[in-house]
Amino acid sequence: MQVSGAFVGMIIGRGGENVKSMSRESGAKIEVSRDDGDRDADRNVTITGTAESIEKAMKLIEDVIGNRAGGLDDRSDAESLPEPPPGFEASQHEEWLFNAKTQEFFNKTTGALAWLNASTGLFCPIREGVRHGDLQLISGTAVGIANSEAKDAPKTVVIPDLHRVAQALKAPFDHVDMPASMIAVFASPADGVPGVPVDQAARTFHEKLVRRIASWRSAWLDQAWFGALTGAMMDVAGERGVLPVVAAALLIGRKVVATSAPGARVCLMAGAASDACTAVAPMEMDGFVCCFQQLPPQSPDVADTADTLCIPVALLAGLSPLSTLDDGVTCTAVSRHLDRQGAWPNVAHSRLQAVAAQCGAVAPWALGESWCELRSLFQNRPRAAAVALLRAARQAPPK
Repeated sequence: MQVSGAFVGMIIGRGGENVKSMSRESGAKIEVSRDDGDRDADRNVTITGTAESIEKAMKLIEDVIGNRAGGLDDRSDAESLPEPPPGFEASQHEEWLFNAKTQEFFNKTTGALAWLNASTGLFCPIREGVRHGDLQLISGTAVGIANSEAKDAPKTVVIPDLHRVAQALKAPFDHVDMPASMIAVFASPADGVPGVPVDQAARTFHEKLVRRIASWRSAWLDQAWFGALTGAMMDVAGERGVLPVVAAALLIGRKVVATSAPGARVCLMAGAASDACTAVAPMEMDGFVCCFQQLPPQSPDVADTADTLCIPVALLAGLSPLSTLDDGVTCTAVSRHLDRQGAWPNVAHSRLQAVAAQCGAVAPWALGESWCELRSLFQNRPRAAAVALLRAARQAPPK
């Protein structure tokens, strides 16, 4: 788990007394990562042990954080209290003011901003999202039906800015890094399966996802993003209990997280050069396939190009059997069409359809893909960024 640097001292205690005490009481091993010179930065807290001991240790840590965020400090009565921002009013919690518009609490004594975790009753620190102005999402989609007997065509959805969706839903989203984007592809369930219709899944999935992300306003662990994606898929399933056929990817700041439900496939590729495209090793979690990639931090000493950092993602759905296009086949088929000059979804789609037919795809079938690249535009090099975008626009195939 991650905790704000403001709470690390209380968790560790003098000479490590607190963390040792919590380890003894819970039976779990608790380790706090070293700071990298920034004492206010979030710190990783690693907890190992049995499921029961880990749960108990997390509860103890949350209690410490809650008490610290809501507790009184040692200020003298003569010292002035912090001035609350506009919009905060008295709440049922004596030490806290509440802003109904932003759903935030303000501690009258410490000046800390927090949100109330309804499941635990604890006040948790609000994380401030980071804007990565050097990154740009470049995406495209393609859908095709192999023959007239195929079922409904797959649907593709691209949301370049999830913050705008959250704003329309009046959901808090300031804790999420920028850019925050989503791409997804949805296909019809197999014959005879009472699953979610493809149109309904494509229409509701991004709203379910945004509401899940908005529900936790503190720091997110990497694996928690997988939980948001898979949880949104289960939310779409609802009372039917049958997961939609969907593959989706989140681009949050410098993180790329992709997940596919049974019947769909996700292929996260590292290296966008023509002959250097390889699939990132996937993980299987409760029937879902998950992939993760972390972009390195922006460097001021990079070469004068705007596409040094580039991660292509292919999301596939609607193919039978899906194993026809495994990760190796997908990379080989489309790498030359997802090179460093721009994503060519139409050309890549045609190539995948041809390869699928050669590999024995069972008719009738349809294939839908979403492609995206998260590219560095290097905020301090606007000329290079402009040249790269013009180059991509000129070389993209006509529609």
